[in-house]
Amino acid sequence: MYKKLIYLPIIALIVLLFSCNKTIITYDGILEFSNDTLMFDTVFTTQGSSLRTLKVYNNTDEHIVITYIAVANGQQSQYNINVNGISGSSFENVEIEPHDSIYIFAQVRIDPNNLNSPLIVEDSICFRMENNVQHVKLLAWGQDANYIIADTHVSGLPSYKIVAKEGETTIWDSPKPYVVFGYAVVDSTGQLIINAGTRVHFHSNGGLWVYKGGSIKVYGTADNKVVFEGDRLEPAYDTIPGQWEKIWINEGSIDNEFHHAIIKNGLVGIHTQTLGEPMGNSLILNNVEITNTSSVGIYSMFYKIYAGNTVVSSSAGQLAYLSMGGIYDFRNCTFANYYSGSREASSVYLSNFYSWTTANGIEYAFGEMNAYFGNCIVYGKRPTEINMGIVNDVAFDCSFDHSLVKIQDSDFNKISEYFTNCVRNEDPMFKNEVMRDYRLDSIASPAINKGDISIVNGSPEVNITRDFSGNSRTNDDAPDIGAFEYIDIP
Repeated sequence: MYKKLIYLPIIALIVLLFSCNKTIITYDGILEFSNDTLMFDTVFTTQGSSLRTLKVYNNTDEHIVITYIAVANGQQSQYNINVNGISGSSFENVEIEPHDSIYIFAQVRIDPNNLNSPLIVEDSICFRMENNVQHVKLLAWGQDANYIIADTHVSGLPSYKIVAKEGETTIWDSPKPYVVFGYAVVDSTGQLIINAGTRVHFHSNGGLWVYKGGSIKVYGTADNKVVFEGDRLEPAYDTIPGQWEKIWINEGSIDNEFHHAIIKNGLVGIHTQTLGEPMGNSLILNNVEITNTSSVGIYSMFYKIYAGNTVVSSSAGQLAYLSMGGIYDFRNCTFANYYSGSREASSVYLSNFYSWTTANGIEYAFGEMNAYFGNCIVYGKRPTEINMGIVNDVAFDCSFDHSLVKIQDSDFNKISEYFTNCVRNEDPMFKNEVMRDYRLDSIASPAINKGDISIVNGSPEVNITRDFSGNSRTNDDAPDIGAFEYIDIP
């Protein structure tokens, strides 16, 4: 009897220990979520709020303790959350049982008529454990605007929304800006018309894609330009490149036109690309400014571009990368590259081929090159700002005519046949390169009266008898080189 009394507590203790070991508690692990982004897509017209629900899953066999859940921007955030029925901005030691879940409710309060608020209000919910931190993004619209939200997701392509369907013409007007989240797509035979004064803002990784057979017409005016830029409106972001991706244009049967437009702070300004055979159209750039790109200003592959009074400036790579041949006509344009960071590439590159690496080695695509630069400035911080890649078996016809160029002797001697009546390696004397003001600053500028009036009068698609600022090119001895006529203003 005595022995049984001793063994019973020991057996009970063993059972108790065994039972406790079945409940394994961890302060580490991987959570799963019902969404990776909570998007508050209601467009408000008055002071408003919106609520979204997030489900957090523990799909493991262990008891998970989340040591910290919080809105990343804390008390400064326009979001607040509710966890297990309790509202606040942060929570500690939240438990989720094995194969169970919890609900989190997120709310945002915004005055969309406050023009000082950002277009898109971003934050995130942070989930912290001992060796793991996970985030769920929070996105809401901060101003009353036209929001274009990607709704199609195809592997290998950026997320997109079709804004002009086949055979459809869509018009974007001011006064409300357009905010593009993902890519806005103009489909085959569709057309997008953007009228004067319209502002188009792209969220990170977003852009505009004019697909094969589609077209875009941008009708800005000298006093009311169309602006393409990122969606961060704070002054600190005004000079940050790479905030969005690009305007991507494929071939079609109707010309694409940009008149009096500003394209700034993207990865690439404009990317033109022939996907198959040319369909007869071209890209026309008239009084366009492309500036502050983190890769390339104009990136073209076997396309046709006519440009006049166009300024391309400040790029971490080339200002114009014209590859695989094509037809290009640039007149009274300024290519000025004083990018603040390091830069290895020349400002203008032309080639009649394009190469890429595959699993089987390097492959090449070829196309005839016909390029003309008349009355143009190509200048910057590097000793050589023009470079060419030429395959002799394919036609390469290029001419820099009455232009001011920067190219050191050793490079110039290799390609001198492509330069006629050019001013070489003389500072054009811009007003302020840091502020990207490329007007001529002094009567001593070597660009003054060094252009050819026949180049102005012979412009095939763009009337350039007046300069970028609207000043006449025909009322003195000769036109100046570049996009701007010199005006002597005290």
